[in-house]
Amino acid sequence: MITVVGLGREKDDITASGKRAVSAAKTLVCRTVLSKATKRFKSKCARSFDDLFETCGNFDELNAAIVDELLKMERENGDIVYCVDGDGYSDASVKALSEKAEISVIAGVSAACRKPNAGVLSLSATALTDTRPLIDTAVALEITEIDNALLAGEVKLFLSQFYAAGQTVTFSHAGKTEETALEEIDRKKKYDFSSSVFIAANNSYNKERYCFADVLRIIARLTAPDGCEWDKAQTHESIRINMIEEAYEAVAAIINDDTENLIEELGDVLLQAALHSDMATRSGEFDFSDVVNGLCVKLVTRHTHIFGENKADDAEAALGFWEQAKAKEKKYKSLADMLDSVPESFPALLYAEKVIKKVSKAGYNVLAQNLSEQLKSAADNREIGKMLFLCVALAAAEKADAEVALMESSEKFVGKCRDKLPDGNTPVGDIL
Repeated sequence: MITVVGLGREKDDITASGKRAVSAAKTLVCRTVLSKATKRFKSKCARSFDDLFETCGNFDELNAAIVDELLKMERENGDIVYCVDGDGYSDASVKALSEKAEISVIAGVSAACRKPNAGVLSLSATALTDTRPLIDTAVALEITEIDNALLAGEVKLFLSQFYAAGQTVTFSHAGKTEETALEEIDRKKKYDFSSSVFIAANNSYNKERYCFADVLRIIARLTAPDGCEWDKAQTHESIRINMIEEAYEAVAAIINDDTENLIEELGDVLLQAALHSDMATRSGEFDFSDVVNGLCVKLVTRHTHIFGENKADDAEAALGFWEQAKAKEKKYKSLADMLDSVPESFPALLYAEKVIKKVSKAGYNVLAQNLSEQLKSAADNREIGKMLFLCVALAAAEKADAEVALMESSEKFVGKCRDKLPDGNTPVGDIL
């Protein structure tokens, strides 16, 4: 068994249970003996990994090498105690080790617990660059163990996604601190395990650069009792058309290869999801975390070729596994169940296309043979588009609503499928 002991950041941060584990250890290993928290154990330490910091090309190699050494020492010596700075959980080598061995962790004192303001997120530089978390700039942030300029550069680039250019930070090294700009943290003269960066919390609604959490905070402010009267008055039903409009505008930006506009329109699509989640939170239906959780569950359970045992060699096979997982999840027992899953709120052309695809995937030829041959001779998008346009023109000439007419035909088709395909074996080529 490997027991991980988090030592905190300072000399006296180790907990009483951590001290007992270190004192009783037959084999004590330290990630480093250069930090304030680990120097005191240097004489008892059977192995530190400071030498690997010099020989490994990157942090993935470093963590893999540490894990290999720890597992080898466990095989040779039995139970060992592995000491790391910080809380014991966020260290990247511990995370890598947990994937290959059973470990127990005795948590250390985090930096947040030592500060007068406990609302501080504290991460080591390697934990930040390995896990790449979504940073909430309304929470104070401390990045520790920035022990070289290359790592400082990686930290700077990552944090630049969340903080504006010129963001003031506090850089600490060897007990000395200085105020500097975020973009300057990889240009210092010296780095070691004591080097860290602190960024104060910014709770303002007026920022040069916002983060994802700000979206939810701003909307919650707008819908607060003293918020915007229009925003407070909206319901799922009153703004449902906005979801369609924003999606169409995002698609238009994609078609026009308009990157700047796509950024704006995707923001508007996100706004709709956030607004509906905020409404649901206020009414007690659900909240945004439920939406995110449902999405992640779907992504994992339907990608069985990534997170399961299936293997997909191409996109078509991957889509097939997705459809299989979806059918199992939705408990589809028949083609009729799958047809019923197509929302009737879709535009008629999209509804018809979805219905036809599902019938075709079930192994049926929707087109009559003669019409199929005609369409194959005009199979490029331009000709098919012309045929669709002429059908709309014919409807207009006959004073018929093409949208309504197509939806009626699609619904009639679905009804006939239910009647004529009870056993799933009846041909439907001439069903129209």
